[in-house]
Amino acid sequence: MYHQCQHAVTGAEVVRMYKTLLGSQGFRKGIDLYFKRHDGQAVTCEDFYAAMRDANNADFANFLLWYSQAGTPIVKVKTSYNPEAHTFSLKFSQEIPTTPGQSVKEPMFIPVSVGLLDSTGKDIPLSAFYHDGTLVSVSSKDQSVFTTVLRVTKVVSIFSFYMYF
Repeated sequence: MYHQCQHAVTGAEVVRMYKTLLGSQGFRKGIDLYFKRHDGQAVTCEDFYAAMRDANNADFANFLLWYSQAGTPIVKVKTSYNPEAHTFSLKFSQEIPTTPGQSVKEPMFIPVSVGLLDSTGKDIPLSAFYHDGTLVSVSSKDQSVFTTVLRVTKVVSIFSFYMYF
């Protein structure tokens, strides 16, 4: 399966990416800290980023590229299912076209919220996925988790979910 979408990214979409990445509560914590630090002041995009990062003790360093690097990434997604291994994989690839004055481009930080469905369209509970050889837990002790946010940060990023059927 192959998907591709291309459009210009606006400032509002960058702010929504913070909310996707941090969740509603984390985003609110960041907004509260931002206004506590900067109410009535002239501010920069870096000030907003710092408030989001500091309020959530989060690491998303190359997110600032959305403010400094011209161009919109072209993102392609390929999916695959391995029935023998019971794994479902998402392979993201991104390309940022060259722009005047910026021929060398770094991969962007793209938060992607995902959930998986079974063959009947029912949500599949998520517990963990593999990324860069590391098992990343998404499970909650108290309730099932049906969506998670993947951090696409490289030219090619692969995420593999083990399907417990």
